[in-house]
Amino acid sequence: GYASVSGRNLKPEEGWNYELGYKHITNKDSWKVALFYMDFKNFFSWKPDSNGKNTIRVNGGRYRNVGIEAQYGRKLTDHLKMTVGASYSNPKQREIDKTYWKQANPKLQFTGGIHYNSSTWTAGTS
Repeated sequence: GYASVSGRNLKPEEGWNYELGYKHITNKDSWKVALFYMDFKNFFSWKPDSNGKNTIRVNGGRYRNVGIEAQYGRKLTDHLKMTVGASYSNPKQREIDKTYWKQANPKLQFTGGIHYNSSTWTAGTS
């Protein structure tokens, strides 16, 4: 294993996140769809240590993302629920010493999960 550390003079991430969406929830089903926009400065990124592993957290410049996300949930039993979702966005990051924006993450992402809730414990995976 390895330990991650923060670089010296690490500034806090600062930013804005806007979201406009619609939710429809019934006894068995839930639908959610949202448009979003994010704009951050001092966005955290990772720098390699002396062994070449990205373990040092540093301020990485600007981060912007705009997109749409959707999720469907279905109550399978009184205790069991499943969810599936997808998002399409344009996440870009500009490093402090660069003048251009680069793709930060995949544009298309899918999620899925199953969750169990009882009166004494909960479990889930996604």
